[in-house]
Parts: sequence; structure tokens; C-alpha cells
Amino acid sequence: MYNKKMITDQFNRIFKRIKHKFVRETSKLRLVSLGKIIEKLRELPDFPSSACTNSQYLDLTLLGCRETHTLLRDATRRDIRINPDKTYRFEPTLSSDKLLSLFNKYGSDKSNKHNYHELYGYLLSKSTKELRAILEIGLGTNNPDVPSNMGTGGHPGASLRAWKDFSPECQVFGADIDERILFTEERIQTFQLDQLSDESWGNFLKQVGDQKFDLIIDDGLHSPSANLNTIKFLINYVAVNGFLIIEDVAERSLPVWETFVDLSPTEWQVQIIKMRKAFVICIQPS
Repeated sequence: MYNKKMITDQFNRIFKRIKHKFVRETSKLRLVSLGKIIEKLRELPDFPSSACTNSQYLDLTLLGCRETHTLLRDATRRDIRINPDKTYRFEPTLSSDKLLSLFNKYGSDKSNKHNYHELYGYLLSKSTKELRAILEIGLGTNNPDVPSNMGTGGHPGASLRAWKDFSPECQVFGADIDERILFTEERIQTFQLDQLSDESWGNFLKQVGDQKFDLIIDDGLHSPSANLNTIKFLINYVAVNGFLIIEDVAERSLPVWETFVDLSPTEWQVQIIKMRKAFVICIQPS
């Protein structure tokens, strides 16, 4: 028979095990206090400069991050909003049909998930010159510990190989933050690049040298800051009549890009295009 002391001792042992596991799991998950989060938020432009409680700081900063670009557009009396329901449809071309086949052959999602082959086919049909050099950021890592990965079933370098087959004379360049998936093949070179690091961009550009690209594609981190860095560092590397394309832009990021369109140089042709699953930003600087 159990007496009161035995039951109490057993409860305490169970409670101690549960408490130990909770502390261990909390440490493993690196849970942080609200105070620690507020310390990090203080570095953001939208952090309020007035006195607030921690929870108010959090709410107001998140609200600012969500609304500032929309309000910036509205406050300057500009209205270039994109209709998120208007999907662009491009007439099939020989180039788009060929890209559809090659993207599917190598396991890229540019055709089966997105309809990017239609966009690229259309853009290439407008050009009278052969593709000489292409750069794509984001190789499609299949390592789950890397942000913006393709999952374990991904095929790193799939679209690079498709581009190589598409244009037999083209030199294909790629870049990714995950060094484990870098590779070199005939007419393909890949490099390590952290889109959020100025130092990494500097190292990458030293390796590229004075190479100009007919087509630059950003299929990397898929965040506005990473995308804007791509434009900042690579816009001068776009060849005459070439294009810089930002893929997979989320609808929630449109206020950022509407502001970008408004602020971009007048000689640039900038379009926000609604594709099947997401938006793309198409820039032709000359």
C-alpha cells in the first residue's frame, strides 16, 4: 500500500524529471525572453523612439514593419499599386517550349510550380542576340539546415544545367550560401555568396571580374533586403539590353517594390509581373 509520503516522493521525482526535461528542451530551442527580443528590435528603423512597455514596443515595431512602405507610398501621394489578381499570360514561343522541357528534365520547379519559362521565353524572344553569360543566385540547396532550401528532394543546380543546354555557347554562373552544393561542370561555375553580407558580395565580385551578364536571376533568399542587395551590387553587371529578374516575390512585399519602382532611375524599365504562384520584378537598366 502507498502511504502519503510515498506518493509525495514519487510525485516529486516525476516533477523533477519533467522540470529537467523542460529546462533541457528550452536550452536546446534557445528560447529567449521578451526583453532580449526588444534589445534586438531596437536596431530596426521602425522601433518607436518614445517610452513604451516591452509588449507595446513589440506590437508597434511589428506594425511599423508591416505598414511603413505602404504608408510611405500613400503619404507621397503616389499610386502605382499592382492588382494581385492580374496574372500575366505570355504567348508560347520556341524558347519557352524549350525551357519548359529543360527545366522539367533537370528537376527545376521554374516550370511545374511556376510558369517562369513563359516569362523567359517572352523576354528572350525580344532579344536579337544570343545569350553569352547568365548568372543565377540560388542553386536550390537540398540541405534542410539552410534558409530557403528546396527540401531533401531538391536538385541543386537544376536550372543552371537547363540554361547550359538551352544556349550551347552560353557561360553559366551560379552562387549560393551553401558551400556544400557548389560544383563545376563544362560551361558552369558556381561560387559561395551570402546575399546579406557586403563582404561576401565583395569576394564574389572579385571572382567574377568584369564579366557582364545578359540575364541575372535572383532565386536565393527571397527577402526584400537580399533582393535589394542583388540589385545594388549587380545592376552594373547587366549587359546592354540584358535583364535582372527577382523571382518569387510575395504579395506582402509589394509595397516595398512599388516604392522601388517609384524611386528607380527613369532610364530603367522596371515591371512588377504577377506569375502563377508569385510576383517577379523585371529590370532592364538600359
